[in-house]
Amino acid sequence: MKRGINVTFEEDNAGRGYYAVTKKRGKLTIEEVEDALREFADHDYYALIAKAFDEDSSQYFLDIDDGEPQGDYVQCYPVGEIMGLWKD
Repeated sequence: MKRGINVTFEEDNAGRGYYAVTKKRGKLTIEEVEDALREFADHDYYALIAKAFDEDSSQYFLDIDDGEPQGDYVQCYPVGEIMGLWKD
């Protein structure tokens, strides 16, 4: 896995587990996300949720220390965790 990429397991407000993949500087690529999940995760298929903000919203993602943007962030849900969302 490339330097500057971090993977953590977290839960959303509904208690569903997901992997948060972050890159401190620059943009994440799909290949980097795949590599990070292969190294740290125990599932095979994921639904990827990318947060895309305009410039006005980017202020919430600034590093308090130096004002530099923190980089990219994606949430990757194991497919088994979210399949219940579409059931009747």
